Amino acid sequence: MAELSYSDGALNVINNFYGVEKMLYVEGVDDVVFWESILDKFDVGGYKVQSVEGKQELNKKVDKITGGVIEAIAAKDLDFSILDVSYEEHSSVITTYAHSIENTIFCKKVISKVIRTLGRLKASSVSESDCSHWLEIVHASFHNLIVYDAINELKAQGLAVLGDNCTRFMDSKKSPIPSSSDIDSYISAEGFGEKLDGYIDEATSLINGSGKKVSDFLRGHFLFSAVVKYINKAIASANSSKQASYDGVFGCAILAFESTLDESHPHYSHYSSEMDKILLAG
Repeated sequence: MAELSYSDGALNVINNFYGVEKMLYVEGVDDVVFWESILDKFDVGGYKVQSVEGKQELNKKVDKITGGVIEAIAAKDLDFSILDVSYEEHSSVITTYAHSIENTIFCKKVISKVIRTLGRLKASSVSESDCSHWLEIVHASFHNLIVYDAINELKAQGLAVLGDNCTRFMDSKKSPIPSSSDIDSYISAEGFGEKLDGYIDEATSLINGSGKKVSDFLRGHFLFSAVVKYINKAIASANSSKQASYDGVFGCAILAFESTLDESHPHYSHYSSEMDKILLAG
């Protein structure tokens, strides 16, 4: 449906077309699946989740929502926005806990379940602690680049820091293990130290003040690309011939996420609060 061509008046009644109380707009199709899972988990009904097909279009919806032009809810990636001094929360705008939906989805429990399911492996052959240890390695290895990425966004430097794919930073094309030498060489070659080091203290202070960790700002697609490599490596190490695709991993991960999202998940309380917020917003 070419909803973006609708008048503001039409947007205020489109919920009636779907037979729901209110629309919940998101950026893309993967976000639809994620936020539908969140709504279902917390028994929040009456919403139609719809993709507007892009961040720019979602921001237009947010402007109309916060400006009182249309009555709806928007669900956004937090990205680096919380680090901006002008950042303000709004009762009708909810966000992911960390940079993107992937930062919430790909926890150790989900990754281990995806490995078992796609590799058709016994539970005893997949260790959650191994998944957790690998995530710690990834977060630690990219710590400096994540900070540089945050600075680049906050200061609008226009640099390409991390991007959406991790391959260039790994030990090999298929390896899920970051190469410290490749990372250091990249930082040196791009001159990030010279261009961005002067803002590190400021960025670190903002991150600490946000209540988040540096690892929470790792780009979701970048993390996803690393997770796919780790899953395929784990499957191969268990002597399985199976190979996981991006679509296969995401589909399986969403199902695993739905079954594991409970109070033990580190982001659970955030999404509980976001659901309470939109219920209060009416």
